Amino acid sequence: MVRPQASSSVKPASTHKAKRTSTTLKQVTHRVNLNSASQAELETLPGVGPGLAKRIIAARQQKRFTSLADVDQVSGVGPKLLQKLKDKIIW
Repeated sequence: MVRPQASSSVKPASTHKAKRTSTTLKQVTHRVNLNSASQAELETLPGVGPGLAKRIIAARQQKRFTSLADVDQVSGVGPKLLQKLKDKIIW
């Protein structure tokens, strides 16, 4: 008896669903206001860790951010990081 051969291009759907939690996904889906964001919110931005978040908070206490040029004045922020942040931040 000859059995029909199953198509190799059709794969069964996986029944396993990956769990996603907010702690494993460090991705910004909205813009972060540098003048009001918490340290935790700042840390969701690409390239911003605890140290830089603290420096951003200290800088805004001296003078509110009004432009990318203001952000560029924070120690640890350079052209590459500004490029990553420009569409993810507001003031």
